[in-house]
Amino acid sequence: MPRKKKSGDNKNYYFGNEQEKAVVDYKFSANPEERNHIYKTFLEKPFNIMADAIFGMYHAKNRKCDDDERVSIQYTAISHLVEQMVKFDPTRITKKGEPAKAYSYCQTIVRNFYKDIDKRLHKEKIQI
Repeated sequence: MPRKKKSGDNKNYYFGNEQEKAVVDYKFSANPEERNHIYKTFLEKPFNIMADAIFGMYHAKNRKCDDDERVSIQYTAISHLVEQMVKFDPTRITKKGEPAKAYSYCQTIVRNFYKDIDKRLHKEKIQI
């Protein structure tokens, strides 16, 4: 007897295979117009979601900030991510023997960016 479909089976992931391919295409594209098209079409929305989710987990719990500051920090994180994204190596093999995922790479960049911002703000707070 076939299994009944649960309501959670149709998951709509914000970073799927299409975005994984878009990161690789972005990396290997030398044309600025093509890169802009790839970013606007496939990567802008997932990167915004990623930056917002990671901000809530790592940055916001340590300090309070208003909406303007939050948006400014998130846009800076996305800008940093786009700058660092070209260093992604899709041929790299992980410790588990699988190819590296662009999602994990991008998430690590954003998470480390927020941690760095927290460290700098904490040092400034201590010095004051």
